[in-house]
Amino acid sequence: MFSKRVILVANISLVIVALFLTLNLFDVKIPNIGRALDLLDKEEPSCMVQWKNEINPLPDMGMCCLGARAQLGCHQENSQWVCETGPSTLRYILNKKAYNYCLGQVIWSG
Repeated sequence: MFSKRVILVANISLVIVALFLTLNLFDVKIPNIGRALDLLDKEEPSCMVQWKNEINPLPDMGMCCLGARAQLGCHQENSQWVCETGPSTLRYILNKKAYNYCLGQVIWSG
């Protein structure tokens, strides 16, 4: 009725599902793909605040995420993410690792 190839694919799929269910049964935490990519990124998170021509680092990532989220929007400029309300306003400049960190915070969901 079914070819051997279809049965083989179904069996492999069932083994993978069984593996994930077994890991879940023993409460093994595996990172999702986004978190795995974040772990591979060895760059330190960086957040800078720009007002007019003055740029200062903001080492507190919690405050950085909160301030960046308060802006109207974020867009990518070169390899950085810039969160701002509009031209000539306060700008939050985040590198990719900092931006991904902020996306994982509760204030960014929803």
